[in-house]
Amino acid sequence: MSLIRRIIDRLYSRSTRRYKVTLLGLDNAGKTTLLYKLKLGKVVATIPTAGFNVETIQVRSKGGRFVKVDCWDASGCHRFPASFMKAYTSDSDALVWLVDSCDRERIAQSVEELRQNIDILVTDATNPGQTSIPVLIVATKQDLPNLMSIDEIRVKFAQATKGSSFFLTGTTLEENLTEGAFRDALYWLLAEIKGTRAGNLLSSPPAAVAADQGVRRLTQLGTVE
Repeated sequence: MSLIRRIIDRLYSRSTRRYKVTLLGLDNAGKTTLLYKLKLGKVVATIPTAGFNVETIQVRSKGGRFVKVDCWDASGCHRFPASFMKAYTSDSDALVWLVDSCDRERIAQSVEELRQNIDILVTDATNPGQTSIPVLIVATKQDLPNLMSIDEIRVKFAQATKGSSFFLTGTTLEENLTEGAFRDALYWLLAEIKGTRAGNLLSSPPAAVAADQGVRRLTQLGTVE
C-alpha cells in the first residue's frame, strides 16, 4: 500500500454513517461547481481544479437521516494515470460521473473514461466479490442551447454502464439540489450504497422523475443487463 493511500485511509476512515463518493468527469463538466453547491447551497466562483478537492457534506436520506459523505472531486480524470488515481479513489462507495450536455465533440471520450473508471473502482472495491459499483450520471448544463437530450446521453452511455446499477439525471445552475430530480437521485445513491455495503444492490428501480421548469429529465433505472 502506498504512503498516500495509508494517509488517506487514516484521514477518511469508513464507517456505517460515512460514505466515500468520487466525483469524476472530463474537465469543464461542472464537478467543482456541483460539489460546492451541494456543500454551500449556492453557486460559487471556481477555477479549474489542479489535483483534488475533498469536502464532507451532509446528505439527507429518504428516511430523513443525515449521512456524512466525503466527496472527492478530481480535475479532468484523463490527465492522471490509473495508478495515481487509484490512491485517491480506492474504497469508494459510489461514483458520480458528470457529463457536459453541450460537449458533443467529447462525448465519446467521456463514455470511454467512465467505462475505464468503473473497471478501476470495481477492481479496487472493499467488499470481496463485488462486481459493480453504484453510478450516478449527472448531465450538467441542461438549460443551455444546443444540448444533448437526456435520452441521447442515456443511449450513448448504455454500453459503458452495462452490468452496473446506475441512475441518470440532468441538472442546471439554477436548480435547487435539495428537491426534485436531483434530490431523488441522491436518495437513490444513498440507498444503493447502503445496499452495496450489505452485499445487495437494489432490485427495485426508483420512480421516474417528471419534467420541471421546462427541462426534461429521464432516469435510466436499475441494473442494465
